[in-house]
Amino acid sequence: MAGAEANPVTGNVLIHFRGAEVDEGALVAALARFDLDGVAGAGVDVDERPAAARRRVTLREGPRSRRVRIAVRGLDRDSDLGRRVVERLERRPEVSRVMASPVTGRVLLELAERKVDLEPILAEITGLELPALPDEDLPRHPLDPAPLIQSSARLIGSSLGLGLLAMRHLVRADGPPVGGSVPAAVAGAAGVVEGMVPLERRIESALGRDATQLLLGAVGIASLTFSGNFLGLVVAGSGALGLVSEVRRRRSAWRAYENRLGRERVHAGETLRLDPGDTVPLRADVLRGVGRAVGPDGAMLPVAPGRALPAGARVYGQPLTVRLGREPPVASSGRRQPAALSGYERYLEAIVPASLAYGALLGVVRRSVRWAFTGLLLVNPRAALIGVDQADNRAAAYVLRSGVTVVGTRRGRPVRRPDALVLGCPRTLTDGLEVGEVIALMGDDDRRRILEIAGAVAGAAGSPWGPAFAAHGRLEARGGSFDGAVASAEIGGERWTLRNADDGAQPDADRLVRAGEEPLLLVRDNEGAPAGVVSVRPRLAAGIGDLRDTCRRRSVELVVVDEDASSAGRAIARRADVPRTETKLVAAIDER
Repeated sequence: MAGAEANPVTGNVLIHFRGAEVDEGALVAALARFDLDGVAGAGVDVDERPAAARRRVTLREGPRSRRVRIAVRGLDRDSDLGRRVVERLERRPEVSRVMASPVTGRVLLELAERKVDLEPILAEITGLELPALPDEDLPRHPLDPAPLIQSSARLIGSSLGLGLLAMRHLVRADGPPVGGSVPAAVAGAAGVVEGMVPLERRIESALGRDATQLLLGAVGIASLTFSGNFLGLVVAGSGALGLVSEVRRRRSAWRAYENRLGRERVHAGETLRLDPGDTVPLRADVLRGVGRAVGPDGAMLPVAPGRALPAGARVYGQPLTVRLGREPPVASSGRRQPAALSGYERYLEAIVPASLAYGALLGVVRRSVRWAFTGLLLVNPRAALIGVDQADNRAAAYVLRSGVTVVGTRRGRPVRRPDALVLGCPRTLTDGLEVGEVIALMGDDDRRRILEIAGAVAGAAGSPWGPAFAAHGRLEARGGSFDGAVASAEIGGERWTLRNADDGAQPDADRLVRAGEEPLLLVRDNEGAPAGVVSVRPRLAAGIGDLRDTCRRRSVELVVVDEDASSAGRAIARRADVPRTETKLVAAIDER
């Protein structure tokens, strides 16, 4: 034997052998010496571990291969964990491709064969995972097929039931399809189970969430159909239709997001190509290319081989080749105070014991189990649960239509209007570059002409400042070149250069730098005297004004985090009229 690994998630032991012959009897005898019953009796539920492992895995079958998404604890907290998981799994012959997604906390595996045992793969992933945080849970993957299957099954079932009742009404058939009180009693029992949240959670722990939802949905719709409950089928169908619509939009938005990302892997050690306008996903070292970047605080940064770019920087200029580095792990102290219960949560806590008490009281007074069951139906949170579910689906569909990519929401944390909106850095308030201030240094040149010449030079040279002058360039320039620091071009037989002017030689340069702008000096080569200074700065995003006004109208606190307390961050926040804080992002979220 070469080694052994025990997986507490799958409940299996993986044993590696050097030779081909294995004595199974010796292995069984060795395992028999361990008190496994005592371990299970000490609080480890062996039967639930395989179910927990299945909840972490999403399979997608293909004609020749299958894709597997496996949840990895801590993948969203440590950027280096993705690299370690990818490197380990790429060594396995049955794995043809691996991609780690910190956004969803999962790794995507493309298996070369359809029949592959996942237990060894799960064992390797479990050995690399980070320790669990208190109350840590994982949202569903956007492409998880279970919600779509459940909602589609309910929608089809309720539609068939409504169709059956409509046909009976057309042929003037009296009464429900099945006589007696049994179908109505079954429908009521299903409603009571779904309304009693603690009871439903117990069933989910035994059967699994997906199986429980399918079972309750099938039983409820079938009993409503057989009892002739037209209104109940309409309610079930409308809820299923809203969920189908929301799930389809979420899956479509996520696929569009994945297409924008491409097939490049994003974790420490990988080499990426960044085009102008792209954002650096992690801290990166520039290997090839020159240009400019807008840092997280909104400051303009020079880009050249050997320079480091912070995570979140947006690059302009030439296409870049960068090597991603490791970001420090995210450490969250958790909430400083317990989360306050909403009115809906307090209602659920109160209504469940109230329903049980009312049903028991009514049964004792009437001396009938039937009346006790009627009491449970009368005082039941089922109506509130249906209303909240439909409101959550509508809220998620609304933000999806607005262009938001909803990755997934954890149970009990739906999409809703926040009390505070925390923006991670001043750069999130910007989109692209624009011209800031134009200063004429020679009497015979006005500001408009300086702006036109600077725009022509910047565009012809292919410099990173070119997009800022896109709306101001009218002159024709030839022979443009950019060496990473200086842009030059010929206009009307004269050679002009454009370079950074923050060296203190110009009196206005320091002021512009303090304002978060990059001053550019325009010089006519044959004279050598500067003609003017043009500053370039990040342009405010088009929707910032609407976002700010909406937050104020809805009484939502809006704040942008500027950890470096930079002048550029202050300038952007002042231009956008958005309050800023120097608290770190994690602490800012915890405080709110």
